[in-house]
Amino acid sequence: MPSRRHLVVTSLSLLAAASLSSADVRADEKARMTVTVTASGTDSTRSEGEWSKGAFSYRAQFTTTLTTDGSLSSVNMYDPAYAQKAAAEAARVMEKVQNAMQGKFSDEEEPEAEERYLLYIGEIDCPATFSIQVNEKVQGEYADVGGMQPYTQTFTADYSGNPAERNMICVGNNSVLDIKDNTLYRSTLGFPAVKGHYVFHETNRGNLQDNKDSQHKALPNIVSDYVFKTLQVAPLKGQHKATLTPTEPVLTRVGVYDGYQGKVDVEITWDFERLK
Repeated sequence: MPSRRHLVVTSLSLLAAASLSSADVRADEKARMTVTVTASGTDSTRSEGEWSKGAFSYRAQFTTTLTTDGSLSSVNMYDPAYAQKAAAEAARVMEKVQNAMQGKFSDEEEPEAEERYLLYIGEIDCPATFSIQVNEKVQGEYADVGGMQPYTQTFTADYSGNPAERNMICVGNNSVLDIKDNTLYRSTLGFPAVKGHYVFHETNRGNLQDNKDSQHKALPNIVSDYVFKTLQVAPLKGQHKATLTPTEPVLTRVGVYDGYQGKVDVEITWDFERLK
């Protein structure tokens, strides 16, 4: 008798294969995806003998082109509940197999799976653009021999990337379109790292670090996470605003702190346009 593990794996494989054998209805259709994120905020951090205040703003935008082979599927692999649904279907199939092996059969008709999902994929060298502007500033003081030592730290960038990074935008935004309710499911969503100008200056000590080719994240983690969660399953077009309250500093040089306050205002606009 096949093992439970074998039946589950087999059933999952059959489900995945179903997405590859659906009818070709929209061959080589393209879509243009545009996402724009703006964010700004402030935060302050304090500990015994040290404090810092930060201010920051970001604007990140990309446009990319995706293509579908037109094969409609009944399986949406980018549905956040895909694994649970696949496991439930595998368990149902396994139960039927076990019943059949015991001579138990049902006259109930199997519901026909609805083919409603189109997979759009990005290709190398697709038409893609992105731009990222970053403006961060931290100022603070720390206690040391001779008293409090003031400092400033800044990072600024206006970056549009290179061909390899634009290709990352192309291949990193595969999506599934539900043609029945016009909802888009995304597997990932993000921006490449940026290169910009980093300066750290301790006035009293004359310590200056100046790097005009410094690498930096495009967006803070709290903003990146929020953008993905908002757009993971979303309408084809929209706009969303929110004020986020970080649990840890966006900008600080204070290692261990016992006081923190901060907020981030975020706005997202997006558009998935099917090109006829």
